[in-house]
Amino acid sequence: MKKAADGWRSVSGGDLKSTKAPCEHSIAQGAPESKENSMSLSNDAIVKLRAEEKNGTYDRYAAIMEKSVLEKLVLFCEQNEEFAEAVLQGSTFEECMKAVAQGCGTGLSDLEAYKRAAGFYFKGADVQMQLTIRLAGDRSFDSGCASAQDDRSGRKPIILNLEDFI
Repeated sequence: MKKAADGWRSVSGGDLKSTKAPCEHSIAQGAPESKENSMSLSNDAIVKLRAEEKNGTYDRYAAIMEKSVLEKLVLFCEQNEEFAEAVLQGSTFEECMKAVAQGCGTGLSDLEAYKRAAGFYFKGADVQMQLTIRLAGDRSFDSGCASAQDDRSGRKPIILNLEDFI
C-alpha cells in the first residue's frame, strides 16, 4: 500500500483510505475555524469523492445518476465544511450510490437522488431546490437578473418549489 501525496492511500479493491488521523479532519471545539482549514476540508472531500467515483462500479441505475450526484456533492462540500468533514469520515461514493439507487424502481427525481446522497453522508441533511421563471419580454431575464428585488419590470418572478410536486 502506497501513501499518496494528497493524504490518501490505496487499499485492496481500489478503495481509498485517509492517511490522516481522525482528529486531523475534525475541527477542534471552541477553536476558531480558519478559512484555510475550511478550504482544506472541502478540497480533501472533493478529491476523495472524485477518486472514489472513478474507482467505483455501479449498477445500471446508479450509473445513470453518478455524474450529477457527484457534482452536487462537490457543491455541497464547497458550501458547507461540516458536510465536507462528514464526507471525509464517511463511507465510499460507491456505497453512497448504492444507497441512492436502492428501490428507485422505474424512476427517481434529481431532487430525491440529491437528498438521498446528502443524507447518506450526513444524517438529517435536507436538500431544497428552487426554480424561477421569468416571463418573455421581462428585461431582467435577458440581463441575467437573479433576484426579485432587481426586477426592473416591477413584476415579481414566479418561484416554484419542486417539493410541491412530489
